[in-house]
Amino acid sequence: MKKRFTIPLFERPALLIFICCLALASVSLPTVAQTRVITGTIKSQEDNQSVAGANVLAKGTATGTITDVEGHYSLSVPPETEILVFSFIGLLTQEVEIGERSIIDISLPVDSKQLAEVVVTALGFERDKKSLGFATQAVSGDVLQKAPSASIVNSLSGRVVGMQVISSSVPGGSPEFVLRGFSSV
Repeated sequence: MKKRFTIPLFERPALLIFICCLALASVSLPTVAQTRVITGTIKSQEDNQSVAGANVLAKGTATGTITDVEGHYSLSVPPETEILVFSFIGLLTQEVEIGERSIIDISLPVDSKQLAEVVVTALGFERDKKSLGFATQAVSGDVLQKAPSASIVNSLSGRVVGMQVISSSVPGGSPEFVLRGFSSV
């Protein structure tokens, strides 16, 4: 019969230190906070229709998403997020407290203020077209409304010379605008 040779734990100081550190780390490390998923639907209060392309943003973070064609959204937010901001052009922006809810359906009222004409350039926004020192193209809202696409963003494709709109392959992802070969937005 073979004799087993064992060394007691206290005679291996490196192993003892490792086990003590491991025990302390497992007790003292805080649990990793997990994100929570908030889902819901956004509708227009005026006609109770779903709002496609509305913005949903976790206030105080860069975490956000847009609604799909049926007005549905799903957003993973950090646990410390308390407020969601809902916005869409022509509708009033609303901030809603999350609380313990995981489903938040909202209806946005119509913004009665008239929008001023704003020109979006690669360098920013210009409020006065006369101050622009280069050629511009405009696409009116009437043209976009008559477009067969469900998304205003996709309606822009083919309407501005040199601009392509590339849809995201990820559900709920943002489209990419390519202006004359360069990613601009």
